[in-house]
Amino acid sequence: MLRRAARPLRLEEIAASLGPASAAAAPAELEDLVRRGELVLNRRGQYCLREQLPGLVVGTVQAQRNGDGLLLPDDASAPVHLTAHEMRAVMHGDRVAARIEGARIRGRQQGAIVEDPGTGSACANLGGWLLATGAALPQRLSVSQGEAVGRPCRLGLAVGADRSIRVSGRVIELGRGTIALPP
Repeated sequence: MLRRAARPLRLEEIAASLGPASAAAAPAELEDLVRRGELVLNRRGQYCLREQLPGLVVGTVQAQRNGDGLLLPDDASAPVHLTAHEMRAVMHGDRVAARIEGARIRGRQQGAIVEDPGTGSACANLGGWLLATGAALPQRLSVSQGEAVGRPCRLGLAVGADRSIRVSGRVIELGRGTIALPP
């Protein structure tokens, strides 16, 4: 159906085309397809096929000794170079989605990560951005990440009136620290 439509579709559009008998099962089936990485749920809440997203490559990260990395695409196409800057947000073995950029590094296409499994550090940075932009406090947010790579994750973000930032969720702690922002 998505291939026929040749565009992303909302759940309501998909359910309407399936008819009443199958519409009730559609949300669970679509969620399963997203989890397996066969479909992507975009930020507009539309379902689409990965091949409908031009320049998007989904695969597994392979870390290199020099700090750079490679994205090994699921479709076995040529590896995509990830700079050390891109690698700061991921670890060896993570599944990510990357956008192909024009520059080539050592003959390989270069990628910029657009979706990775949930990372607490990225969620905490959102809290820092809320502080830096003067957002009303306190704030409590639920952050969803990782759908495009089949590893959906939900993190909680709490920014207190005292300017504290707390990230919650089922996570693996790799480090801990404190950053003081100027008043």
